[in-house]
Amino acid sequence: MAFNAEIAQFIGLPYDFKSSPRIGFEGKTVNCQSTVHLLYQARLGIELPKGMWSKEIFEDEGLIFETVRSPIDRLYEADIFVFGQKEEIDPKKFHLAYYSGQRNVQGDPLVVHANVYDLGVSVWPLSKFYLHKRYEELKTIKRVKADLFKSHIAPLINGSY
Repeated sequence: MAFNAEIAQFIGLPYDFKSSPRIGFEGKTVNCQSTVHLLYQARLGIELPKGMWSKEIFEDEGLIFETVRSPIDRLYEADIFVFGQKEEIDPKKFHLAYYSGQRNVQGDPLVVHANVYDLGVSVWPLSKFYLHKRYEELKTIKRVKADLFKSHIAPLINGSY
């Protein structure tokens, strides 16, 4: 499946857990958090705060993000999937992934993330996440709050809110 150039340029970047949006990106390695930051910057022109990691995105309700309460069939590109183990309650340990705005032939959402299994940035169908204990539970889906989405993101992805 073909992805737009802004997303495709990151597929295959090597994974390193220590890569951080806090210290900036040097073009060498990424983790799940820095991947979301890079995709937001490249695809949407939005620079997320450097201190906005898994915990901050998960807990944010109104600064930049809001929780998606609609069903899974009402997703928009740039929605952030937040995964974790079922028993995990520490949002610092949650995993972030970026919804590409595309689905596979089975209708499964295709999600971009840096991960330890592929040792880099790859695209997985949503159903594949649940096969790995590390991502076995979808904790929430976050979306840029409505006013920011309408003014900045929708025009870039040809979406409406």
